[in-house]
Amino acid sequence: HGGINMSRHGEKATQHAYGVTRGVGVNAIVLISTPLVQPTARDVLIKNMAISVNHIDVDIRSRVSDEPSPIILGYDGSGVIEAVGEEVSMFAIGDEVFYAGAPNRAGSNAEYTLVDERLLATKPTSLSFEDSAALPLVSIAAYECLVEILHLNPVTEEDVFVDQSVLVINGAGGVGTMLLQLAKKYVKLQTVIATASKDDSIEWCKGHGADHVINHLEPLAPQLAEYSSKLPTVVNGQGYIDFIIVAYDPTAHWDCICKLIAPRGHIILLSDPSTPLDLLPLKRKRVSVSWEYVFSRVEYGIEPSHHNLLLSDIARLVDEGIITHPRTESLPLSLETLRKAHSMVESGDMMGKVVLTVSSSSFSDGSKPRRGATVRKGGASRASKL
Repeated sequence: HGGINMSRHGEKATQHAYGVTRGVGVNAIVLISTPLVQPTARDVLIKNMAISVNHIDVDIRSRVSDEPSPIILGYDGSGVIEAVGEEVSMFAIGDEVFYAGAPNRAGSNAEYTLVDERLLATKPTSLSFEDSAALPLVSIAAYECLVEILHLNPVTEEDVFVDQSVLVINGAGGVGTMLLQLAKKYVKLQTVIATASKDDSIEWCKGHGADHVINHLEPLAPQLAEYSSKLPTVVNGQGYIDFIIVAYDPTAHWDCICKLIAPRGHIILLSDPSTPLDLLPLKRKRVSVSWEYVFSRVEYGIEPSHHNLLLSDIARLVDEGIITHPRTESLPLSLETLRKAHSMVESGDMMGKVVLTVSSSSFSDGSKPRRGATVRKGGASRASKL
């Protein structure tokens, strides 16, 4: 790769992208034309080869209103670096990378995306661009839950497991899939329990690290009763779950969660509750409750290289065969398929992740693209299920 020519016939270069206009439905996604900006400072310009859709895309799309021009979404991508800013030191033109980006900048739903080099990493060498694009956002979320919030350490010894348990509610989703793998194969918890409601999603969870799977459409406690005495933490003859990670609206199961969590246990929430949660039942157990939000560091400028370090470790784990990607669906990117991917994620029935591959025909729907795009200020609501 020799980079790209940033000017064409004396005019500023432009590119095609998919932006979101006012409106809550998938038809708010439209083809647009936007300037192709030269990277400066620590930015790199990435030619996108594949992208993925997450709940954060759906969440922001549904909240767009009165923007001066369309917003470019997309918080998963993989591709090739085509140009670099003058302060870039970690990467070079031609490097193959993957990234989640930042919610206050134009995202990956475009031919090219500008990303701070500290927010990306070299993609796994054992994976295609397509499979690599499914990893960034959900891997960051899962890793931060287990390693940063719960302070669990990687276990490298074979047949050695940590004498603790975790319950992952919504285990077959993108974040859930990565949580199950990392919990069983990286920090190696003795008991990993997931929730799922269909035969294929139950098998998916078991295939990615769950020791037991229960149905989240039914009361959780009765289903866990048969495992109670076998849980690592038993107090006065009652088994408890040490960690509960909720990758969905926690409201429906909150009372049960409060009963199942162990004394001095830890609950992690990734989605906004639809109604306020009562924390008082957790007081006597001295339970901790934490939020996980992938873009917290990015939005507040804390430890800017964190995503690079974390994604580099994820790539290593993939290349060593410890974990794998969560992709279950793949589509060629077009206006129609991007809208379809949003609908799939929004349905709540999606297992794993949907990826869209980028080609020369990805940004042509036979109509004239709208001009311009705006940069969204601030991040997504924590209501996104990632």
